[in-house]
Amino acid sequence: THGHAVGDGVLVDVGRRIAAKLRQSDTLARLGGDEFAVLLPRCASRADAVNVAETVLALLDEPFRVGGLELRISCSIGVALYPDCGDGADSVVACADRAMYQAKQNGRNRVSVAGD
Repeated sequence: THGHAVGDGVLVDVGRRIAAKLRQSDTLARLGGDEFAVLLPRCASRADAVNVAETVLALLDEPFRVGGLELRISCSIGVALYPDCGDGADSVVACADRAMYQAKQNGRNRVSVAGD
């Protein structure tokens, strides 16, 4: 709606917000478009992964200020756990993607865990 520069600015700010709350052992990556992935190699439990996802939702609920505009975005998060979703990165990412689409079906600003 506001052009590529504003959209790119929001994506940069999304990445910064998430990265600021992650541990040093965690990894944040932009997969493409408006999709990000967070790898939590030292995640102790399913509940911990869901807690991180809910923290991300709260971070992204705050308005973004880009190019003199105040913008609000929505977010859908899919959580996939290794080795429950497969033994390789491709299968775990695919599982997370399916969970994300499940979250979108349930409404925006939701978290869905693969297998639920």
